[in-house]
Amino acid sequence: MSDFGVFRENDELNAAIDYVDKLSIATSSIEKHTEKLSGGNQQKVVIAKCLFSQAKLLLLDEPTRGVDVGAKKEIYDLVKSLANEGNSVAVFSTELEEILGVCDRIFLLYDGSLVSEIKNGENVDTNYILNAATGGLEEAV
Repeated sequence: MSDFGVFRENDELNAAIDYVDKLSIATSSIEKHTEKLSGGNQQKVVIAKCLFSQAKLLLLDEPTRGVDVGAKKEIYDLVKSLANEGNSVAVFSTELEEILGVCDRIFLLYDGSLVSEIKNGENVDTNYILNAATGGLEEAV
């Protein structure tokens, strides 16, 4: 990118090649349109665009919806890697397995309100999480 925020075509192409490699995006060509890729690879392209923009906070809403099991694992590993590199990543998901697998802290919402905050770790009570997420807790945080 130039000093004035204008993209240089060569820089953009080199960045695309780097992100295809870094994020293991499966494509037959760097020129292939994103909509022609699998769901998991489409998600990785979106994340690559965020990283290219040098975003320090990534908001991922249902990041593995509609992707196969192998792609889910790759996306989980990518999210963990980004967090370990110092990026802030907020994951919004309805999949408990996904939340427990990638999140350090879990914020439980019900009917638009925060009902609980849990630090993820060994003693996470999944019944408590399900109860809170379905309106079973009386007290709000």
